[in-house]
Parts: sequence; C-alpha cells; structure tokens
Amino acid sequence: TGTSLQTVNSGASGTAVTAVASSGYHFVSWSDGVTNAARTDSNVTASLAVTANFAVTPVTTYVVSYTAGFGGSITGSSPQVVNSGASATAVTAVPATGYDFANWSDGVTSATRTDANVTANLGVTANFTLTPVPVPVPVPVPNPAPTPTPAPDPAPASPTAILTVNPTSLAYGQTTTLQMSVTPGSATAIRIEQLASNSTAWTQVATMTTAVDGAAQFAVTPLVTTSYRVVIVDTGATSGISTVGVQPAVTIRIPKRRVRRSTYATMSGTISAASGTTLMLQVSNHGRWTTLRRFAATASGRYSARIRFTSRGNHSYRIIIAASASHLSATSKSLQISVR
Repeated sequence: TGTSLQTVNSGASGTAVTAVASSGYHFVSWSDGVTNAARTDSNVTASLAVTANFAVTPVTTYVVSYTAGFGGSITGSSPQVVNSGASATAVTAVPATGYDFANWSDGVTSATRTDANVTANLGVTANFTLTPVPVPVPVPVPNPAPTPTPAPDPAPASPTAILTVNPTSLAYGQTTTLQMSVTPGSATAIRIEQLASNSTAWTQVATMTTAVDGAAQFAVTPLVTTSYRVVIVDTGATSGISTVGVQPAVTIRIPKRRVRRSTYATMSGTISAASGTTLMLQVSNHGRWTTLRRFAATASGRYSARIRFTSRGNHSYRIIIAASASHLSATSKSLQISVR
C-alpha cells in the first residue's frame, strides 16, 4: 500500500509504503535486505527500486481419531485430518444390543460429539456398559397354588459382531491388531473385509472361526488409510467400521552436504504414498521453515528437485507431505547443508 512510483528531491524523503501479504502468504523482506514491511526511505540521493518478497505460510493440520470400546461402534468419519483451529465433523457412539453408552475417555458424556477449535492431535474412545437387567417383582401365590404352565423355550438370539482396532494411527509398514467378538459367545465363522482409501469396493482380507467365547484377533499392515469391518458368514450381520490412518514413509538425500554459494544441487528421495501426491520442499532460516516449491512424486514413488544455494551459512531442508483421504501427514528428516 502507498505510492509505488515516487519523485523525490535529492536529500528529501519518500512517502511511506507497506508490503501486504495475500492470504496464505507472509512478508519475508525487501530485495535490498530491509525486513520491515512498512518503510519510508529518507535522504534520497539516487534512484531506488526495490521488490517485496513473500513466502507461503505452511498450514498446520492435526489428526482426530475416534475409537469404539467393547460393546458398541462409531458412526461418522475416523480418523479425521483437521486444520488448526477448525472443527472436526460429528461422530456418534452407537451401543450394541445389550449395552448402553457410558462416556468418552476424555469425560464427554454426549454420544454425539463435534470437536471444535482443534489445536492438537486427539484420540478418544467411546465406553459402553451392559444394560442393567430389571429385577422382577414377586407375585403373590394363591392357596392352593395353580399348576404353572411351562414357558416355551426362548428363541436363540441372533449373533452380533463387534470390531475394535488399537492403535488406529500407524507409520508406513507398521502392524495393528483387529479385536473381534461375537455375542452371544460361540465358535462362529466370520469374514474380515477392508476398504482401502484408494478403492471403491470392500474386499475380503481373511475368513476365520472365533474361539468358543466368540473372540478373535487378526493382525493387518495397511499401506494407506484403510477401513475394516467384520461379517458373520451365516447371517451376513456386519460390525461397525473401524478406520486405521497410515503415515507415509518419506526420505530425503543430497550428494554433498558442503556446497558453494550460487551453485546448484539436486535433492531426491522416495515416498510410500500414492502417485501424484504433492510434496513441499522447505528450508529453515533462523528457525523459521519456508516452502521453496511444490511438486508431485512419480508413479514409482520417487521425486527430485534441483535447487540453487543463494546465501552462505548453515541451512536445513526437509520434505513435507500434507494429509489427505489416503494418508496422514508426514515429514522427512532434516538435512543440514553448509553453503560457503
């Protein structure tokens, strides 16, 4: 803001101008090294032309995960990737037959919750309790007591499948365990199905028979964020859905750690995320990370970026992968480069 082109008498001062950053950017410096966004040039004795430099402001995201304890399931999206200060979408804890919702592990007593102003990663579990059985009221027996009519045998209860997962957030290549149970407990044939975030159809992972108490476990190693469910083979009854978020693996390397100013070098590496995933190359100057460029990985999961070293000193570089529907956010290790 202010007058860009000014005519100033020798020895006089220009009028004030201010560099104003657009949304998503922040002011870095003027091209002549001035670091104040607002400037008034005084004692002008020669023509002057400067440019305001801006940089992308990184967006901070957090992972919000909701897990169902034994006796129920969760409806709604989990895990969720939420921008700092924004709100997650609503989820509801749904008790299975014979159970009541008690509370969430952080003390929230409403079954439906929408977490607002998220400023940190959040992981909570819905707790359920058995529904109390009412105590029968005694009925006076007449004298003489009539001969009771035998009650018919009750119909067997339909089996219900319950699925829980712990943990629900994994680094690429890690394994988590599916905890499954069928009530009432008995040896029951079940089918485990998955829906990967890069797929549109549920696929079979395994079939197995639970123990006589209805319990079973199965280890999985998802490569992308994946949802799981359990199906009772005989009846087709399905459990609630549990989702496991996966953090991609990302590497970074450079041929030399000591380079000369104004020379070029190629940074490269690999990622485990899907082809086309957007990467951000960042540099740290005086403790502040700035995004130098954005680019996509190849179909084989490789990337490379040619950069020019413009200032002397020690600088740290890293690769950032933003969270998406197919994966959690990830950050590579930092490389320190000495520029002479």
